Amino acid sequence: MSLETLAITHAELSAEISEIQRAQSGLFCDRFRFDPGLLEYDTCIGLRYKEVGNVRQENGGMYSFDEGETPLCDACEKTRELKRKRVKLRIHLGQVRAAITRIGRRLKEQGQAEHSDEC
Repeated sequence: MSLETLAITHAELSAEISEIQRAQSGLFCDRFRFDPGLLEYDTCIGLRYKEVGNVRQENGGMYSFDEGETPLCDACEKTRELKRKRVKLRIHLGQVRAAITRIGRRLKEQGQAEHSDEC
């Protein structure tokens, strides 16, 4: 893959990640955002994490977030879906950055080799 293609892919992935972050910032938990008694767990997701943590402590075993019984509102479900997408894109973005770094190192080595031939 050429450096130009990698740079374009990097820009596209960065823009897509930013778009997802903007979409996520507009989502608010329908169920708990106005409840002053739940400031510590202001979303369905927070309550689910608390539930999962308690079950793990009691049973000492693995208990996943998806196994929790606390229902999630539509906004929290959408938040989780967008986060999964964002994580996949960030992994791909990291791979693109690694490829750009490899090309940069190769170019640097070639430049040093050419410079040492001139001396």
